[in-house]
Amino acid sequence: MAKFEMVVMCGIPGSGKTTFCRERLFPQYLYISLDQLRTRSAEAELFAFALRRRKSCVIDNTNINGRERARYVPAAKKAGASVVAYWFEPDVQACKGRNAGRTGRERVPDFVIGDKAARFAAPNKAEGFDYIRKVSIDGDSFKVEEEL
Repeated sequence: MAKFEMVVMCGIPGSGKTTFCRERLFPQYLYISLDQLRTRSAEAELFAFALRRRKSCVIDNTNINGRERARYVPAAKKAGASVVAYWFEPDVQACKGRNAGRTGRERVPDFVIGDKAARFAAPNKAEGFDYIRKVSIDGDSFKVEEEL
């Protein structure tokens, strides 16, 4: 049976997660975002669908610590998915700058960015990830580093 993949995006608001998804992961992955779905129950339903159908998916939430990521990783591993984390090192000033260009519900209060940065913990293999990739922004493009 073909392996499928679950990607967990990890980063503070404004770090580039959604833009990265658009540029690198669409349309190959089912896109799951709490910002779009608005409720945890809708998110859980779509996630369960992806696992049942063995459909590769990307979870585009902040997922700033192991507790938040634990909502997805064990279930994906149990379903047989390869589990990958893409994480964006917190750069509060750059994130606030990108956030300032947002409008409507996309824009978050600046204090949220600082709060999430203070609580951010990079993903690690002990959480169950098969691969961990660090993403940085280099000018107008993304640079991805594989971590061992």
